[in-house]
This record gives sequence, structure tokens and C-alpha cells, in this order.
Amino acid sequence: MNKLATKILAILTILIIMVLIITALIFGKTNRPGGAHDIKHIDKATISINGLSRDVTLPFKIKNQDSGTKISVSFLVMPEDDNVLCVKSNYAPFDVSIENNVLVSYSENNCPFYMIDPPTSLFNVVIPESEEPLKVTINYSFPKTRSTLTINAPMLSNSAGILTYHTKKYAGTIIFAIILMSIAFFMIVIYFSLRKVSEETKIILWLGLFNLSVGLWLVGENDFSLFLVHNPVIIYLFTFTGLFTMIIFLTLFVRRLVRFKNPKICTFIVTIMLIADFLALALQLTGIFMLSSAARIIDILTILSLSFLTGQIFYEGFFDGNKNAAKLFPPIAVLFTASVAEVINYVFSLTIKNTILFQIGIFIFMVFITITGIQFISEIFSLKQNEKELEFEVKLMKMQISQREKEQLKQLKMQEHFSNERHDLRHKLEILKNYGEKQDFEKLCEYIDSMTENLNDCFDTRYCSNDAVNAVVCQYASIAEKNGIKLTISLDVPTHSEKISDIDLCVIFGNLLENAIEACNAMEKGEKFIKLISNHHLSNLIITMDNSFNGVFIKKNGVIISSKDDSVGLGVSSVETLAKGHGGSSHFEPDKHSDIFHSSVYFEI
Repeated sequence: MNKLATKILAILTILIIMVLIITALIFGKTNRPGGAHDIKHIDKATISINGLSRDVTLPFKIKNQDSGTKISVSFLVMPEDDNVLCVKSNYAPFDVSIENNVLVSYSENNCPFYMIDPPTSLFNVVIPESEEPLKVTINYSFPKTRSTLTINAPMLSNSAGILTYHTKKYAGTIIFAIILMSIAFFMIVIYFSLRKVSEETKIILWLGLFNLSVGLWLVGENDFSLFLVHNPVIIYLFTFTGLFTMIIFLTLFVRRLVRFKNPKICTFIVTIMLIADFLALALQLTGIFMLSSAARIIDILTILSLSFLTGQIFYEGFFDGNKNAAKLFPPIAVLFTASVAEVINYVFSLTIKNTILFQIGIFIFMVFITITGIQFISEIFSLKQNEKELEFEVKLMKMQISQREKEQLKQLKMQEHFSNERHDLRHKLEILKNYGEKQDFEKLCEYIDSMTENLNDCFDTRYCSNDAVNAVVCQYASIAEKNGIKLTISLDVPTHSEKISDIDLCVIFGNLLENAIEACNAMEKGEKFIKLISNHHLSNLIITMDNSFNGVFIKKNGVIISSKDDSVGLGVSSVETLAKGHGGSSHFEPDKHSDIFHSSVYFEI
């Protein structure tokens, strides 16, 4: 694991620790000793439906009643100091009265227009002081969109006791949800920071959104959220937004990570789920159908989608030789198994705590995927760095080829020139003799100068004895001259070296000159210049370069930032890597007293 992956893992670890500390402080306030009374569950009550009464044990399910059917639940409570009664609505309008005095009334009229039935909510009803038992009556109206109404056992305690009970029961789920959503926001920030680097960073976005959807669903699926956010509609939307979208983001993440040979199944899953989600949302907003009623259909589609996805990952991983699919199969199989187990748990009420099996599956899945995601981010940067270096090497090779073609043309031109010169030599010597006899030294000098100028046109500038480096320097020198940059170049580079290749030498000189030219071109005023010197001393090549620049220099955490796109300067990074790889070092810094940038590099040669 490289430095980048280590940094990301460290940040995630710190983030999780901070979330745990903050949530521990918040929940710790509700668990301080003193003040919290024991919880008493009211599990014996009398239920009346259409005038027929019977004694039941709570919780109790009532099925297949007409919408709006009145259901009365009554029981006696003995008041104590600061007692409250915690009552749960379960998607049904209701009111709570004590001794025929209505203290709480809750219906769809308390909610936005698109809510056919009111979402589940919790109410703490204050019990009046009395020395005698008080009769509590909860009047439910059977919901319009559900075939079953569950009457939960009310809880009797003081406010601190009720809050402590819910904290102990649901704190783990809430903490896990907060951690998932914190990681999600961290990943989304990473994506928007890196999206220009590579299209592949979308994998981070999809994983982050999957974490967010699971976190929202977990927040909505426990009663403690109703104490934290006193808005049942928001909790309702959290629940079903998370539930309806998690398989979409998971599929997009898996498709990007695995790179299926046949991605049609993923496309089909995403399309079907988007259509189902859109229809469910449209029916909810038009007041025709509740998201809670569509949840069973979405549950079935989610399980089917996850089974198809798991099957395709298994097939491509173990039959088509897709290594990414083979790596992903164990965690996706755990997630699939946990999802099926959670559905069975929900239908048959096998455990006291809903979502616990799915949480275990998600935890195992996320541990694996987080490590994989960090490695993926690291690989993106590594590949991008290699890609830039290869692009630059190709550019240098093209420069060398171009320069050698120019040299060949120069040689042909020189041969042609010498051939013509031999032909015209007698005539030119006669002219020179004539000027000499007449003692017309001015014209004699002019004629000699013209001959010299024609001869110089046939020769290329030679900066050093290394042909490859000379070709690159010539190319950049030509660019610099065209941009009005004054050049001073003095190079001592061996013709050949056993310790460093010509390509690496060209990368170093090319990056130095390219950065210097870009720095000069960014100047709006002042003289533009580049002074490049190299010396071969003992077994080292020492390169120094000074160039003018506009005074803008950005360095973050010891890394020079490119002025072109606010990203890490790959040219400087390449020079540093090559110098260090060949037993040397490099140094880049601006002059403290002038707008001159100093670069120095040395390495074994």
C-alpha cells in the first residue's frame, strides 16, 4: 500500500474515531445515573372493534379491516412522579385520551398533502397526577394503505427513562448509520476533488452514494431517530429514499469496479429499479399510493437484483477469469445472504431487533470494499502518473525524431552547398583576388561575411555531445526563442552512460525546460530568460537552472502544485523520482529577493 492509500486509510480511521467520540458524548448524556426510571410495558389491554371487545396481549396485529374502521385500545395506569406514556402510531391516525380528555391527536391532516396515512411517530403523553388508577384510551383509525395494523405495547416511565431505553436499544444502529454517512460524504468530497484526474473516480461516487442510502435507511428504520429528529415525515422519507436507491448505487459501483464483459444485466437492474422508484414516487406525490406500501415490491426487486448481480459476479469471476469479479464475490455473497436473512427475519420476526442481520452483512461488505476502494484510488493515481510519464516520453521521442530529420536535411543541404561551392570556388576566389588587388577591403569583408553566413546555415546548434539530449534541448530552445525568451545554455553531458538511459536524461532536461518555458510565458512583464548549465563531475551529473517567473509559487505538504490546474506538478515529480532513483536528489525553490526560480538536480551517470 503506497503513501496515498495510507493517508486515505488514516483519514477514514480518524473520521470514524471522531464520529464514535461525538456520538458517545451525545448518547452519554442520556445514560447518566439518576433521573431515569425503569420501563414498564403495558402489555395487557382491551381492544374494541365495531362494538366488540376482548382482552389481548400487546403487541397485537389487526388484519383486513375497512379503511377508517375505529379501533379502541384501553388500559389502566397508576401515575407516578413525572410519568409519561410512550405511544407509537404505526401508519395509523390516532388520538390518546386519559379519563376522556384528549391529550394527543395525530392524523394525515398533520402531514403534507401527499401523505395518505400519517407516517409512524412516537408521542410521550404526560400522565396527570392522581392517587387513583387512570383509564387510558387510544383510538386508532385503520389505515387506508395497509392490510395490517400493529398495536404496540405502550411504555410507561419518565422522559429520561424512555430516552434511555431507546438509546440502549438503537444506539448501535444510529452510530453505524452516522459512520456510513460520514464515510459517504468523505468519498463524495474525494470524488469532486479527483473527478478531473480520471473518469474511473466515479467508482468512489457510487460507493459513497451507496453508503449514504444505507445510512439513511438505517436512520429511518429505528424509533430513536424520532427522538433525534422531531419530524416523522423526514424520517419516513429517509427510510424509503435509502431503501429504494441502495441497489441502484450498489449496481453502478459493482459495474464500474468489475468491468463486466456483459454489462447488460447491470443496465437492466438499474433501469428496472429507476422505473419502479419513479412510479412509486409519482404515486406517493399524487396521493394514490404510499412509499411504505410499495416497499414490499421494492424489497422483492432488490433481492432479485442482488441475486442476479451475485450470480453474474460468480460466473465472470470463476468461469470467465475476471479477477476483480472473483475478489468481489465473497463480500457480495455475504451481503446477499444477509439481505435474504433480513427479509426472513422481518417476515417471521425471528429476532427482537430488525435490520441487525443486514447491518452485519453491510459491515463485512464495507470493510472489504473500503480497503478495495482505497487500493483503487491509489492505482488510479499510479496509472495516471505512469500515463503522464509515458506521454512525455513519447513527446520526447517525437522531438528526437523530428530533430534528427532536421539534421539529415541539414546534412543534405550542406552536401549540396559544398558541391555548389566547389563548382563556384574558382569564380569566388577571382572575386576575392579582385577586391584584394583593388584594396577594397570593405567589400572584401562583406563578401567573406556572406560566405560565412551561408556556411553557418548548414550547421545546427550543438549544445552537448549526447545526441538524444541535444535533440530535446534544440527543440525546446527553438520554442523558447519563438516566445521571446533569452537563452543561456552550457551543457556537459556524456555521449553514453551505463547508469542512466538516454530516455531518462531526456525526461529530466525536457521537464526542466518545459516548466521553465511555461513559467516564462505566464509572465505579464519583465525580462524572460532561462539559464541552463550542467557539469559532469566525477561520477555525477550536476544540473542547475535559473529562470524568470511571475512570482506565484504554491507548495502544499512539501509537494509543488502545478499552476495550470492546481494539481500535483507531474513534471517536477518525474524529475524528483528519476533523480532519487539514480542515487541523487533535486531541489526547487524561488529566490527570496527576486522573481527568479532556482532548480538543481544531481544524479549518478
